[in-house]
This record gives sequence, structure tokens and C-alpha cells, in this order.
Amino acid sequence: MTILAGLLLTASLPARAGGELMVMPATTRLFHNFDQQVTMQNMGDEPLYLSIHLQKVANPGIDPEKKIDLGDLEHPGVLASPDKVTLGPKQTRALRLTSLAEPQSEEVYRLYILPVSVLNVADAPDDKITAPVSLSVGYGIVVRHLPPPD
Repeated sequence: MTILAGLLLTASLPARAGGELMVMPATTRLFHNFDQQVTMQNMGDEPLYLSIHLQKVANPGIDPEKKIDLGDLEHPGVLASPDKVTLGPKQTRALRLTSLAEPQSEEVYRLYILPVSVLNVADAPDDKITAPVSLSVGYGIVVRHLPPPD
């Protein structure tokens, strides 16, 4: 009976959701002269701070993937904008993918959308080691940069 009462008490406590990221679609195709959008939504109750970066996959389909930062490419084929976003509670924002050049063959990129965590430890005892735990879910979206259809 004590266990049941404890479970009921725990279930009745308010849950604190924090920021919860939802990104759609999980994979997308991009053609030259046709921008593509990726939707980011904060499903939680607190603001989300997001870092966004794009990397080209040099060896698609081979494990481990070799990824190249856009800054290291002489002629990047795709651009993602913006690179930083703040989403308020229940707010939605679109991220734009733009093709900078028409590829001769299919190229694969990974678009990473990652929450940036800020941890504040308040009322930590001086005589004990305190280690806050935070769990954030980020997304790695596959972007297929395609040549024009035949």
C-alpha cells in the first residue's frame, strides 16, 4: 500500500518539461534554384537556444562517415540559414536550405540542429561535489543535394 501511495504522489507532482525540440522532415531533397525548408518547433515550456551547422558527407553510405565542415570546402554546394536560433515556448521557425550551385552528381550533407544547454547550480553544498544532469535531443537531418532530373 505504501508503494502505491508513493507512486500516486509522484504522478501527481507537476512535471517540468523545459524546452523540447521537434524538427521535420528527418530527410530532405534539394535541387538548384529551389530552396527547401526545415521546420523547428519548441514543444516545451521554456526557451530553446539552438546551434545549427551543416557538413558535407564525403563518403555517403560508408561507416564511419567522413564529414567536412563547409568552411573547409572551396566551393560549398549548400547553405543553411540561420546558424543560431532562439525558440520560445510553443514557437515554430523555418530554417532555409539554399543550393549555391548545381551538382553534377548527388551530394549528401548532414544538417545538425543541436540545443545549447545552460546549467546553473543553485544552493549547492560546499562540502559535496554536485553534478547537474541535463538531457537534450538534437537532430542530424540528411540533405540530398540532387542534380536536375533527366
